[in-house]
Amino acid sequence: MFSFRLLFFILLLAARLLYAKQPIKIHSHNDYEQLIPFWKAYNCGLSSIEVDVFLKDNTLYATHTENIIKPNNTFESLYLKPLSKVYSTHLGNEHNLQLLIDLKSEAYSTLEAIESVLKKYPKLTNNPKLTFVISGYRPLVKDYKNYPNYILFDYQSLDPIPTESFNKIALISLSFGKFSSWDGIENVSKSDLNNIKALVNQAHTLNKPFRFWGAPDTKLAWKTFNTMGVDFINTDHPLECSTYFKTILKTTNDVKIGFISDIHFQDIYGHFSDSDYNGIFNEKTNKYTLLRTMDAQLHSTRIFNENYFALFAVLDDMVDKGIKYVALPGDYTDDGQPIHLKGLQHVLEHYRTTYGMQFFITTGNHDPVGPLDQEDGKSDFMGVNGQQQGIYSTSNIKQQIEGDLPYIISNDIKKAGYNSVFNYLKSFGFFPAEHYLYYIGLHLFLIIHQKLILIKKL
Repeated sequence: MFSFRLLFFILLLAARLLYAKQPIKIHSHNDYEQLIPFWKAYNCGLSSIEVDVFLKDNTLYATHTENIIKPNNTFESLYLKPLSKVYSTHLGNEHNLQLLIDLKSEAYSTLEAIESVLKKYPKLTNNPKLTFVISGYRPLVKDYKNYPNYILFDYQSLDPIPTESFNKIALISLSFGKFSSWDGIENVSKSDLNNIKALVNQAHTLNKPFRFWGAPDTKLAWKTFNTMGVDFINTDHPLECSTYFKTILKTTNDVKIGFISDIHFQDIYGHFSDSDYNGIFNEKTNKYTLLRTMDAQLHSTRIFNENYFALFAVLDDMVDKGIKYVALPGDYTDDGQPIHLKGLQHVLEHYRTTYGMQFFITTGNHDPVGPLDQEDGKSDFMGVNGQQQGIYSTSNIKQQIEGDLPYIISNDIKKAGYNSVFNYLKSFGFFPAEHYLYYIGLHLFLIIHQKLILIKKL
């Protein structure tokens, strides 16, 4: 059974390696027109993302013109909220990123609205890895100094930059079509090559990064511009462009993936949702604990109580090693009881929100032991004075033994089926997250898995 689970996570590792460290600065032109705005460019490691913005009725829309506005496509929903999620949950590599805001409506009023909405996101405006750059319709260069430090500008000229505005310029952008008709399909002519090189060199004398817009968008063009020293490669194909440079440079990101198999997690500090029973009180920790007896562990192939602390130790070690991707290839609980599923859910959520870990989970034969919920219980929880404490989901299956304590009834000790397990742990791999570019449906994987087991039995 483990071989099927291992195969799934080998596929996961192979898919993740597509997102290698990006040594070339790539600019996602008109990014809001992508099928997956922001997330596609961010996950590919791009250094710059462009969004056209139009102000209408005090709302900033991501659109090229007023007549094609889509009500749900706002600057805030497509870019500021995802950016906020990235930096609050530490998603991905958190690399340096330039958000190029191309104003398509009147400069001063639109920029005033941008300032207003950015005030709602101080963690973004104070983040040294994030730069907001205004392009398109812009105020007069002499007015740049009147805007906050977190707002910079795109300089679209080769004229000397006024001294008082120099620190407000983030990059220089020019229209390629004004200087050349090269289409990027055939090799560039020698005369065009010399002219483009001279232009790039002239731009660099202004001591700012340089970008062409409206430029050819082919593999040959990307390579040519990079060779010429163009700082930001402009593209409408962020995934293809980033993959191309990773391939020719043979660079790979130092992706670290941790595997934690067969945890058999038992939440020793868990609480039943339908019973006042809390376990036995530990005077040293001042906490109630739900322990299994030593006899339970001696007569099992597994241990129970120690696994709680082992899981935290392993996750903390992964944090220290900078591991952001953690695979859980099954048997993360012992029979999938809701009390332990809830406990595991809280643990994984803590490490995700605090350290930006992403978890990729699938089931083993000790998580759901069947497709549907099943009545169950254990007779060997630790009770007061060392006696056995039975806890069951129904009195029909109790195993009261003379001398043991009266049994406890709770639905939280049932064996959960697939649907229950999915609902508790859906955020950790059973369903795609917002920022995933590709997703292998785990439901399909599990269906194939079960059919293979059935065929093997037959």
